[in-house]
Amino acid sequence: MLAVLLFLVCSACTTPPAGDPSAHTWHTEATSIVEERHSMGVGSSLREFILHRPLEVHSGERLPVVIVLHGNGNGARTIAGQVQSEFNVDARRFIAVFPQGHGNAWNLGVCCTPANTAYIDDFLFFDKLTAYLATRPDVAGDQISIAGGSLGGITAYQYACVRADRLAGLVSASGTHITSCLPNAPVPTMQIHSLTDNSIAYDGGFTSTELLLGLDFPAVVPTVETWAAANGHCPDGPTQTEHVVNDLATATVWDCGGTTTWLETLDHGEHAMPIIGDYVVADAVFDFLLGPLGSGTLSDDHA
Repeated sequence: MLAVLLFLVCSACTTPPAGDPSAHTWHTEATSIVEERHSMGVGSSLREFILHRPLEVHSGERLPVVIVLHGNGNGARTIAGQVQSEFNVDARRFIAVFPQGHGNAWNLGVCCTPANTAYIDDFLFFDKLTAYLATRPDVAGDQISIAGGSLGGITAYQYACVRADRLAGLVSASGTHITSCLPNAPVPTMQIHSLTDNSIAYDGGFTSTELLLGLDFPAVVPTVETWAAANGHCPDGPTQTEHVVNDLATATVWDCGGTTTWLETLDHGEHAMPIIGDYVVADAVFDFLLGPLGSGTLSDDHA
């Protein structure tokens, strides 16, 4: 596990990175990583994101990227700070990016304030963000994945409906897919969800979060099954297998023409759980996305 990060005071602003003249970057060095804080013009808005990369990136080394979307009411700084030690950016050799939602929310149309009432175009933000990342000399442009927790997971699904062809992978933790849209291209997908989630119920049904956000959360299994059937090319339908992950988690795995959709079901843990006993959600996320990247296959120590 990454050592405790000792961030230093930002020392200087750099020249805007190549490929996006509207972005401004501050570098904050840590013992094992560098943190960059960016702002980027998107339409009439100024959007921000945090980027964590290994302290030492070798000449010619191009790293995979995981864009991590925060939940409703949280923010980029919160999620980056809460789980930075579990992300293990240096040991895993990847770049983590934390976009900031407007008012700590994402715009899904019917939800969520204040992002939707301000008509914020989050997908344009994500488009510009992925385009910028692909210009960086330390990024493997074809290995950019997206993950999110709670509302962030819901938003990741929605973005993958129109941009799966630009993504190497998708993970939703304690989120769900709330519309009938399907991925516009095959994308390895993982859903992590607890049977005892009290905000987005595993089997569907009313929760106080539904009332608060004005959304209807369907049952997890049918929505993942529908996604899996469209996630690849399999005229006869996807194959389905079951696995025991550990004492806490089981997995249902669908394969559609070589593209995997993986549902990891936890016996307990409630909503947006970062750690449950020995189960670390971040480890499951990055084992999936950063194993054989693009194949959606978990590493041996997780499967």
